[in-house]
Amino acid sequence: MVVFSCCSPDVFRQMMVRVHQAGLPANEYVFLYIDVFGDSLKNHSKPWARGDPDDLVAKEAYQSVKILTYREPQNKEYQDFVSHLKTDALKNFNFTIDDSLGRRGAAAPGGPGPGTNEEDKISSTQSARWP
Repeated sequence: MVVFSCCSPDVFRQMMVRVHQAGLPANEYVFLYIDVFGDSLKNHSKPWARGDPDDLVAKEAYQSVKILTYREPQNKEYQDFVSHLKTDALKNFNFTIDDSLGRRGAAAPGGPGPGTNEEDKISSTQSARWP
């Protein structure tokens, strides 16, 4: 059985710990974790590790996990696109866009506004199109 999951890394880890504790046979399941924001890249050698008592169980549970994520393009066209996007966002909307794809949202200077919650962050970047 193949299970697809798209959620925060901590929620996914909790799920995998519970799956392992439930005794589901690891050789009968494959879990594909879709890491939209690349959080698993921060600790890519041990995405299951949190330094807590569940680390050993999580490590065993992750034996049946495949992580799908992105790698930010490094070509000149993409870098130019990002540069233009940041310039246009600041000039046209008075927004500053972070460099990190992990925090892709726009932050309004001086207070709350669009880009301050996860839904706004996602929708603000989805409307931009890369050539």
